[in-house]
Amino acid sequence: NNSTFSENSAEDDGGGMFNANGTPTVTNCTFSRNSAAGDGGGMYNLGGTPTVTNCTFSANSAEGAGGGMYNGNGHRRPIVTNCILWNDIPDEVVDSLGPPSTVRFSDVQGGWKGQGNVDADPLFVDPGNDDYRLAPGSPCIDAADNAAVPPGITTDRDGNPRFVDDPATPDCQWDPGTCGDPPIVDMGAYEFQVDCDSCDMNCDGGVNAFDIEPFLDLLFGPGEPCAPCTGDANGDGNIDAFDIEPFLACLFP
Repeated sequence: NNSTFSENSAEDDGGGMFNANGTPTVTNCTFSRNSAAGDGGGMYNLGGTPTVTNCTFSANSAEGAGGGMYNGNGHRRPIVTNCILWNDIPDEVVDSLGPPSTVRFSDVQGGWKGQGNVDADPLFVDPGNDDYRLAPGSPCIDAADNAAVPPGITTDRDGNPRFVDDPATPDCQWDPGTCGDPPIVDMGAYEFQVDCDSCDMNCDGGVNAFDIEPFLDLLFGPGEPCAPCTGDANGDGNIDAFDIEPFLACLFP
């Protein structure tokens, strides 16, 4: 849980992790910039049924197949849920002979058949500097399966709350009604956070009607926030129209 697999390499298969007939449970982890001279840049699975939930695979590479994940011969496959597999080389998930792997409620570049899956840019904050948090507007926000999160997992890779609603994003938009009861968990290792503390514009310890005028002054005019109350409710580094809905969600929870 809550681990980082980064910049590892293998002379054969499994740059980040190699599972041989094992059933590890991997949750809230990131796999990035791992490489394999064979198959499975991020993860190689040979038999066994690993459970991979709310993980992010990006910028991994394999000289063979399965830049993100490769699943070798066998009738036992991993169960991949609430994950993001994006920008791995030469591909994301590859199965050899046998049944297809179960991939659900995940963002897979190039697509993958399965409930709740999507093929859309996850809008990482700064992938070039290994920041795989979700930027506002990410298709991975409020889009995964609550029931797949293992018992006892209440926080994300950063230790922030795992189930957070973003009022600017439709719940479970890729497969409506199948994700569970709101708030809906996000795909990937990081949960998008709405920062209500930043909306306490007069710094009186809460978000209330007295914050509306200074928020509007900041949004439409030369208003100045009181540190550390920035008004940047969605955490994208800007004060703009995308902060209005999160601000209202903090004002009227």
